[in-house]
Amino acid sequence: MFALREPLKATIEPSDRELKALFFEHESDFQRLVEMCRADSHLTRIAQDFTWLEDNTSWPRKNIGISKERWDEYRKLFTKLRLKGGVSRENLPSPEIYFIASAEGIVPSGSFKGYVYSPVPLSPTVDSLDGKLAASSKGSRATAFKALKGTWYLYREDY
Repeated sequence: MFALREPLKATIEPSDRELKALFFEHESDFQRLVEMCRADSHLTRIAQDFTWLEDNTSWPRKNIGISKERWDEYRKLFTKLRLKGGVSRENLPSPEIYFIASAEGIVPSGSFKGYVYSPVPLSPTVDSLDGKLAASSKGSRATAFKALKGTWYLYREDY
């Protein structure tokens, strides 16, 4: 088993190795977030400072979709797991849950990196997500996955 002996580096983007070590050190906390997201399935995005509902992504709004106490529970886990971007389930009805460890830049020149929980196999898989991905045939967006354990993957998405 991997142990994280030092904090994630202060770089813009954590390495695969750092993400993997953090995951195995806090696997039960990641699983807790999966359970919470499933219970709060009407939310498609939960971050430190905003939430998106299935039918309303405007912000700010009075109905955040969950209680303040529940949101605080999410935020505490985000901090512990170093999920700077929170969680996302934007591609409904797809069952994947994305755990955003880093998000830099904006479309069309940015990247996301983190974890994915998916009960269905994801592709394409690669050996390393350290470094920019080649552009996909769909345009300038490229996404790849690296198997972590069972239903868990690391992911990278470049624009």
